[in-house]
Amino acid sequence: MNIKKRIALSIVRKPVKTIISFLVVLLLSVFLSWGISTHYATQQTEMNLRSRLPAVATLDWEHRATSIPLQTIEMIESIGALPYVLDYDIRSRTFLYADDLEWAFPEIDQSRIPESITEEEIIGDLGDFRNFRSMGGKVNMFDVVGIHNPYLADAQSGLISLTSGRFMTEVELETGANVTIISRLFADANNLDIGSTVTLENSLFDDEKIMDYATPIDGWVLGFRYIHMDEFIITNQPVELEVVGIFDVERDFLYQDNRARTIMMTTLVGRLYNTIYIPRQLQMELTNYLMYYDPDLVVQATEDQPLVLESVFLLHDPRDAEKFAQAAYEILPEYWYIYDASDRFAPFISSMDNMLWISNLIFYGALIATVVILGLTFTLLLHERRREIGIYLSLGESKAKIISQLLIEVLVVSAIAITFAFFLGNHLSQILSREMLMNELIRQEEEVPQVEFVDTPHEFVIFTTERMSIDEMISMYEVSLSFGSVALFFSAQLGSVLISSIIFITYFLRLDPKKFLTL
Repeated sequence: MNIKKRIALSIVRKPVKTIISFLVVLLLSVFLSWGISTHYATQQTEMNLRSRLPAVATLDWEHRATSIPLQTIEMIESIGALPYVLDYDIRSRTFLYADDLEWAFPEIDQSRIPESITEEEIIGDLGDFRNFRSMGGKVNMFDVVGIHNPYLADAQSGLISLTSGRFMTEVELETGANVTIISRLFADANNLDIGSTVTLENSLFDDEKIMDYATPIDGWVLGFRYIHMDEFIITNQPVELEVVGIFDVERDFLYQDNRARTIMMTTLVGRLYNTIYIPRQLQMELTNYLMYYDPDLVVQATEDQPLVLESVFLLHDPRDAEKFAQAAYEILPEYWYIYDASDRFAPFISSMDNMLWISNLIFYGALIATVVILGLTFTLLLHERRREIGIYLSLGESKAKIISQLLIEVLVVSAIAITFAFFLGNHLSQILSREMLMNELIRQEEEVPQVEFVDTPHEFVIFTTERMSIDEMISMYEVSLSFGSVALFFSAQLGSVLISSIIFITYFLRLDPKKFLTL
């Protein structure tokens, strides 16, 4: 009888033993498939999440510290030169005023804001304290951001996009040219376009004199109601800016999931739509002009320390955030630290790490269990076939042929069981691992709440507006078949079956043929 018939007869004639082998392999393989499917799903989900995170970081200081060294251009440039950084910007701010320019407001979709907030409140928060006209003032104050990077870090990060015109040139930035980039909403509200001239005032007011003169309203002294009066103006420098670029805000972050978050974001959204970007060199000149009239206003600016700086670092990959931070800490002085936008997703990332740890535990546990349990199972089955093996050996059958027969029998049954187990384990992973992830996310949110805006550097809040709910996070988790998971599963499980089989088959075949008949 040839070896093929012997294998077939051995499998068919001993159904109980075959079924036992099948069920053992099936059960162990299901756990292995579960671990692999969960691992790949978790890994893919984390990659998808990180790809959605803004790969942006900034510097911040420990606000409880009593004395800290200010960040300098040299410090920012050193960190910007790290290999994890794609690009960076050095920024500083000032305020300019105008009596003929209006603040711009995006349209409000009342159905998308919390029921506890009225449209009037939203518009009020959008106005911020800079929209003086909406609060009875005669002029408006605008955020002016001096930039170092011609390509605008806000645009590179996806916060805004240039829709017409151009970015500022290197020459314009270095010379402090009177050019600006404004939002489409602000341009439309004030009949501006590419090539238009925006006229603002670089003003310094006598705050003490205003406060002495101002009449309280409902207990509040609203000094901005009087800043248009000549008697309160210390100096007033006209600033004419040519519009060279117009941007649109790309991210729909106005609508948040609760009242406090909505109020915070409407204020920041209002500022963003009314931000005026200019060269940082020009911003420094404007600030130095004011300090000439009031040297006590701020510390005199220098080339290396032009007042208070802001820094924005764009990373190649959001997954580099931790490595970037570690490298930056070697450069930063005491009390300074790195804040990156992905910090708000720390609980989710931690949950992913826990899921990966669990899936790896299941995977390696199933592999070890497969080798040990299958080895014991095969030993028992082979022990019952000792006389059959002894007869083969006595009749002159080669050990290689007997090994081949036994291995093929094991592999045929195992292959069928493993195939069933793979799809069963994959389905099990879809149900159980999703439930495990949800419980882990709930636990993480209860124990380590997501970072709130109050813990975020003020100028950086605008980059960290998204707050994913647990349902949104779960919706990203999907268990699917992939070439990598299929290849790993079958190679790992068939390999463990082979190892356990070979070990104990070899042990038996090292015995003398006569001993097989007496065992």
